[in-house]
This record gives sequence, C-alpha cells and structure tokens, in this order.
Amino acid sequence: RRVFRAIQRIVCADRTPSVLLFEDLHWIDAASDTVLPQIIEATACAPGLVNFRPEYRASWTKRSDYQQLPLVPLGPEAIRELLGDLLGNHPSTAELPELIVNGVRNTPESGG
Repeated sequence: RRVFRAIQRIVCADRTPSVLLFEDLHWIDAASDTVLPQIIEATACAPGLVNFRPEYRASWTKRSDYQQLPLVPLGPEAIRELLGDLLGNHPSTAELPELIVNGVRNTPESGG
C-alpha cells in the first residue's frame, strides 16, 4: 500500500499534466498483471494510455473512466509507407517492405 501511495503522490501531487503509458499489455506477466489494476486505481488523477491486442482482457477495462479506441490494421500502402520511414532507402533493405506486406514466401522456414 505504501508503494501505491507513493506512486499516487508522485503522479497526483502537483497539477502538472502527465500521462502514464503502459504498452503491449498482451505480453504482461502474471505478477505485473496483478499489480497493474492497483497502479491504475492509484493514478486515476492522471490520464493514462495503454495499448494491447484485442485478446488481452482485464477487469479494469470495465471502469467508467476507461475508454477504448480500437485501431484497424494497417493496409498494404500504409505498411509500405511506415517501413519506408523506418528503413530509409538503403539498397540492402529495398526488398523488405514487399516481403513483409506479402508475407515471407519461398523461404526454407516457410516450407516454400
């Protein structure tokens, strides 16, 4: 309880805007998943942002102050654009965007 009160004091003490970000909750371990609702409750004074895949389920998502913003998967052109921004235009990565968009085929690992 003292740890959660300390977290609450840090986040809520001054009225400076802050955002708590928890990413990739679909990979959370059991111990952290047990503690997370307590952190969310202790820091209800500040906006929070969590991201997770649809298969992740948690009781705190039923809270009245919780809002879900589902994202649709990127389409092929958006994937190419994102990869272009991330990879740049080096010749060594030129074929990678199409491999990702189309799925890796004809590799020993895929049996193709």
